[in-house]
Amino acid sequence: MFADMKDMINALPGGASAWYRLPLAWPALRWVLGAGLAVLALGLSHSVLPSPLNGFVLMVGMISLWILVFRQATALLIDQAEFDSDIDLMVWPGTRQAFVAFFLLALLLAVFQILPWWLAWLIVPLWAWAMPLAVLSLARGDGLLDAMYPPEWRTLSALLGQPTRRCMAASLLLLGAAYLLAVALLSPLPVAVRGPVFMSIWVYLLLAWFALLGQLWRLRFPPAKEQAAPAVPASSCTLDEQWQTLQRDGGTLADFRRMADALELADDRAREQAHARHFITALLDGFERPQEAVERVDRLLLRFPDFCLEKPSEQWALICAARRHGHPPLLVQLADNFLKHFPAAPLRARVEALPELARKPAQ
Repeated sequence: MFADMKDMINALPGGASAWYRLPLAWPALRWVLGAGLAVLALGLSHSVLPSPLNGFVLMVGMISLWILVFRQATALLIDQAEFDSDIDLMVWPGTRQAFVAFFLLALLLAVFQILPWWLAWLIVPLWAWAMPLAVLSLARGDGLLDAMYPPEWRTLSALLGQPTRRCMAASLLLLGAAYLLAVALLSPLPVAVRGPVFMSIWVYLLLAWFALLGQLWRLRFPPAKEQAAPAVPASSCTLDEQWQTLQRDGGTLADFRRMADALELADDRAREQAHARHFITALLDGFERPQEAVERVDRLLLRFPDFCLEKPSEQWALICAARRHGHPPLLVQLADNFLKHFPAAPLRARVEALPELARKPAQ
């Protein structure tokens, strides 16, 4: 296993040592140093301010520091992975990443408090397996529910493959052990110095691990080399030409989104529905963005109340996604359309057994 990890680290796009050197380069270095200075300032304010104000300032300051650090780590991961991500780095990812990190760390601490120590340590490998998957899911722009949903972790785990998954989990455990070792060695330091030093070490290891996640993703899924298209006026490419190109050659997520908006604007209802069936299926399977699929079909049903995907299995997958990300009225409408379009489908019994349909008021 360690031989495979060594070969994978040596094959990283940025080189074997790039991932742990990145946090020591500017601008990431300012977060490593700044986090320590922030903890030092919070410690001084805690000793100066009266209680309970000092506790409140300490709590707000530490949470804000976590959010800012995770935002920087997310940006580093996205930059190293080179995958398309439409999340707004100014608003959500740091908050969402911090939420997942708080949840998983709190769960780990709760396990150590509740269970015997020898049994609690058995949970650590599961935590190390789940943490990279939750972080990658959020950094790719998936919804918060996806990042906290174990079946989504299994899907992403299968996509990554066993060697990459093991390397991500093992690196987290090794860096965690390095932090514990540093804490043990530096514990004789004065209390006023220990906190800032420990925080700087923690932020450095966090940024290094996020950079390693991004490089492992890029090694597993190299970005496609796009050839520069000849510059043509936007008006010279008609909607028909764009439609034919997308149907023939496929396209990126942005291409599918632009086509959906253009067809709705042109009120081309026939092609809008045909494109929506293709697009929503791609969101569920190819792009793995079930939350966006649910949001789009929710708006689409306002224009086409009888809308349904082409295959029963696709419509069932959409119903399952709506159950996690949507709301009961949307699920009921999708289920009704399934029963209307596929009266003899083998999945009909599973659709009829949905508890949301049983609660539907009689008409």
